[in-house]
Amino acid sequence: MHIRKIITLRPSKLITILNYITEMTDMIANTPMAEYKKIIDTNEGKVWIRKEAAAQKVETDVKHTETDVKHTETDVKHTETNVSGICIDGVIVEDPIYGVYSLPRVIGDILEHKYFRRLADICQLGNYVYINPNASHTRLFHSMGVAYLAWEAANLPQHNKLLRTIAAIAGLCHDIGHSAFSHTFDHILSDMFDEGKLPGAKKEQIRHEYRSVRLTHLLLTDISKDYPWLTQEVIYTCCMLIDPISTPILLGMSTPTLLGMSTSPPIKSGLELYGIDQMINNTENKIDVDRLDYIARDMYRIGIHTIDETIALTGGIVDMLRSGLVYYSEAKHKHIWMFPPSFVNFISGILDYRTALYVDHYHTIEAVRIESSVTEIIHLAIRILGVDISSALLQTAEDIDAFCSITDRRILESLGYGVALDILNSIPARYTVDVANIKPGMSFDDHLKYNITRLDSTAGCQSHVAPVLTTIDIVDLAGNKLAAKSITSKI
Repeated sequence: MHIRKIITLRPSKLITILNYITEMTDMIANTPMAEYKKIIDTNEGKVWIRKEAAAQKVETDVKHTETDVKHTETDVKHTETNVSGICIDGVIVEDPIYGVYSLPRVIGDILEHKYFRRLADICQLGNYVYINPNASHTRLFHSMGVAYLAWEAANLPQHNKLLRTIAAIAGLCHDIGHSAFSHTFDHILSDMFDEGKLPGAKKEQIRHEYRSVRLTHLLLTDISKDYPWLTQEVIYTCCMLIDPISTPILLGMSTPTLLGMSTSPPIKSGLELYGIDQMINNTENKIDVDRLDYIARDMYRIGIHTIDETIALTGGIVDMLRSGLVYYSEAKHKHIWMFPPSFVNFISGILDYRTALYVDHYHTIEAVRIESSVTEIIHLAIRILGVDISSALLQTAEDIDAFCSITDRRILESLGYGVALDILNSIPARYTVDVANIKPGMSFDDHLKYNITRLDSTAGCQSHVAPVLTTIDIVDLAGNKLAAKSITSKI
């Protein structure tokens, strides 16, 4: 389908983006990098975290006292929670699509945790990498991009540093429950559940969001000893932002076999989020930081956008997030996250991009065909590894360790790339595997880079997706609702 470009911006917007890029460049130039250590260095980007001694010094210097913040336009009063010890520049990230940005030090501890680092071996687009080898970007950098956008979005007058940090943590951990080849693994679990092959399982337990909440709770509890502000209430709030369906079920369970889960009644969070829940997982209009990152990142990695076009798009996204508004809806009895009317066309274009990605890439006939072969690869590899797929229900410590071992890399290495390629060669699609490029000892990254030769274009591929109506509320600069604009989107 034809994609309507939205990255041609008004001069004022272009100036804003240029200022943003300059701001990021100045930040890295003025940062004492000797105080940081590099923990990630890939073709997707680089990450540095502040060394312990330096981080402790900064945390001592950033003691915050409780202050009243008054939003003059909406007359909202909010008292900051004591957020002593949040080192807001503890992590430095260099990402091609955003430039250089910083995040709180706690993000660094999450990045280094074994539950999270496994995302470096899971491709963001799952089996789509066998259609377009350039799209080999990982869940790890997508999750970091979501954390960054959440950090930028939750910087409104109503938000203090604790709420911003909670938003960044939830954004970072929202996909931690994904497994080998991303959604393909979810489809396998769903089929097994429907066939009665997961006895005792409940429907909600096969969702990757359930696993994300489970692992996030364990991870944050594990590192909370180093962060006094990371209380059970804060951890509960982070989990609720990731999935409000699974969190009350998990944190309210009294089953002693669930590792790390409280046997007491469910925790009730008293934190007022001021729209952060919609920033992470927006059920109102499908515009949230998760979708904004994967739209921009996937379009770049697939090859739809050049790097210059991508930087213009992400600059516009950051500008939009920084211009966000929060107002209280009497009808819905909650705070609503909104944008000024000047961004309506920009948002409409983003929804067009999302539709194009699903129709022309994610849900094509080729993608469906390849998923059947990748499903066979996963089943075969899991048998070789001796892993019970029901471990994905994460009932015990052994289940968690077994589940966390299931990644794209581990699946392919267990089979041997040759066997995996033989299975993929059976795909009745317009792609072929160039076995001559596969050599003994070839790395996982080289395998993804060289194993597919494209024979012709995807012209003629069809994906039947029913259109849905997305409604975006338009508000004035004071947050008052003016109108509602309906946009038809296929996804």
